[in-house]
Amino acid sequence: MPSAARTSSESSASAALKICSVIALLAYVWFQAHAAIQKPADVSPDTFLAPQTFVAAPPRDLPRVNVRAGPGLNFPIKESLKRGTRVIGVARAHAADGKAWIVLAADRGYVRESVLAPQSGSGASQ
Repeated sequence: MPSAARTSSESSASAALKICSVIALLAYVWFQAHAAIQKPADVSPDTFLAPQTFVAAPPRDLPRVNVRAGPGLNFPIKESLKRGTRVIGVARAHAADGKAWIVLAADRGYVRESVLAPQSGSGASQ
């Protein structure tokens, strides 16, 4: 009889583990879907009078700058730019945390303004 009790308790533990795994999977799917619902169209960027040229200028310990699908770290990364890569900004948007993001031309994405340097002579100081 003790082996039957052990088998019953092992199957209860196995069932509990399966339930926890399903709950974790559902939570992951929900969070992924929630992130996908947030769209850049929800922000109203400040459009520049003329397109501005910027250069990717990440901190010294990072070789690249991320281009995201929206203004904020919660948006997925669309691509990465190497240090020195030139991009055209058409507007400035603000994330929920108040940080400024540059809206890139041709729906390329958003880059945090703090990791971009204005290209000299482009008038990007707006």
